[in-house]
Amino acid sequence: RSLSRIHCETNIPLRTMYYNIDKLKQTGSLQHRGGNGRPRILGGIAKKSYRSIHST
Repeated sequence: RSLSRIHCETNIPLRTMYYNIDKLKQTGSLQHRGGNGRPRILGGIAKKSYRSIHST
């Protein structure tokens, strides 16, 4: 099927389909790439220890 036909039948934006095809070519998967966005200040273990120290 062509992308334009899939777009008409599913109402998925063409840009989204092109983006996902490019992601498949680059990574071989449609999983979230990760690593983008602002990093967290504290991880899970560090957050728990911070709470235990500062809760008293």
